[in-house]
Amino acid sequence: MPNPYALKNVTLVTCATLISVAVIGSELVARDTAKATDDAPANAATKSVHDEAQRILGTIQLTAYKHDTDIDETKGQFYCDCSGFVGYVLNRTVSKDDEKGPFGNGRRRPLAADYERGFEKAPERPTSGARWQQIARVADARPGDVIAWRHEVPKPGNTGHVVIVDKKPVVEKDGLVRMDIIDSTT
Repeated sequence: MPNPYALKNVTLVTCATLISVAVIGSELVARDTAKATDDAPANAATKSVHDEAQRILGTIQLTAYKHDTDIDETKGQFYCDCSGFVGYVLNRTVSKDDEKGPFGNGRRRPLAADYERGFEKAPERPTSGARWQQIARVADARPGDVIAWRHEVPKPGNTGHVVIVDKKPVVEKDGLVRMDIIDSTT
């Protein structure tokens, strides 16, 4: 019987007004979103995030959705929630186990709302020293980009959701955006 709480690839259909999207960047590279037709990650940083998330998906033996992150790769055990999974991937790639964490604020395991607020503050254009860059349109997201949204009124133990983009989004005829994501969810 499949584990209903497994880390998985899912398809997300949403409106751009509900979420914040950001590209990771110690190596931010300007991208002309009007001409972005490539399905590849935007830069080396997002490629490393996407590759690591895919690697993890291929090694999972046991998993469950838990708010306390408990990962033992030698056993293939990944017990975490969405922010625990994304934080784990970022800390193994672009943060390189930096004690300051993905946002440089000392939090090695930000919550979904922290990601959304951090993305809200990120510049829209590549900026020297910036760790993140906003992407104005969901349709411009690329593999390895991170998407987050927060609940207006956080629920106990649930501030929102954060995911990693798996494939370039597709804009449907009705204007909705369909995208494959890599995610830890219930």
